[in-house]
Amino acid sequence: MEVAWSSLDWPGVEHVRWSDHEGLRVDSNAVVAFPDGAARISYRIETAAEGATTWVEVEIARQHAVRRLAVSGDGLGAWQDETGVPMPELTGCLDVDISSTPFTNTLPVRRLGLRPHQAADLRVLYIRVPELELSVSAQRYTRLDAADGRETYRYESAGFRADLPMDEHELVLDYPRGWRRERA
Repeated sequence: MEVAWSSLDWPGVEHVRWSDHEGLRVDSNAVVAFPDGAARISYRIETAAEGATTWVEVEIARQHAVRRLAVSGDGLGAWQDETGVPMPELTGCLDVDISSTPFTNTLPVRRLGLRPHQAADLRVLYIRVPELELSVSAQRYTRLDAADGRETYRYESAGFRADLPMDEHELVLDYPRGWRRERA
């Protein structure tokens, strides 16, 4: 499947291809014009069949330089860098959140399978773009569902809150003050 979003914060667009066969396989490319210069952002994510992230790779090309970050997980919350060095500071993270994309909100939503009015508190591997800074983020997802029956999730983290309407594949339609879904 394919999906695209336009950025509402800066000129840019993201195009994502994904498949769901015994886990998600996601490939994304985005071109954005940040206030300090344009960038090409690419990422690849793989999940286990039950939804936990097992691989993430992010590449940023900007100002004649290319930088890359890649980590792998066992699907149970243990992580290592691409050379095999354990990363105990990430222990317990089952999902990844890349700051420059609405797609990664899909990962915990699909994995958790929340019912209306259910909530879950998560420890998430967070990748800040364009800096490629890796940290752990405390996040909360609550399934609200809109009056029209559309699945809607409240995302909360570090004082930020957004209600995210989803489509039938649990992909974000619109990310308030961030992204708008386009036809792909």
